[in-house]
Amino acid sequence: METSKQQNLDNIVETTQQIGDRAEAFLSSWKNAQATRPRNNNNITSHETDRWTKPSVGRFKCNVDASFSTPLNKVGFGACIRDANGNFVAGRTAWLTLFT
Repeated sequence: METSKQQNLDNIVETTQQIGDRAEAFLSSWKNAQATRPRNNNNITSHETDRWTKPSVGRFKCNVDASFSTPLNKVGFGACIRDANGNFVAGRTAWLTLFT
């Protein structure tokens, strides 16, 4: 059984199982959004790819993303900070209700 824990930016400790479960839920949500999203690939050629690159030595890189759910009236966001070796440093995800 995995007992490793990770501390996030709010000093909340989560087990690797909790982090993995949350990641699976976000991946599932993303896949569902891709299936319902209209495709417009006219500006993309088959040889174009985006690749993540490490930050310079002594620096960190913060990647962010957001999602919107009209049916749920929510917006989700996530951030991941990595060091110059590409190692995970910290991360954060959250859902916010837009209007009540």
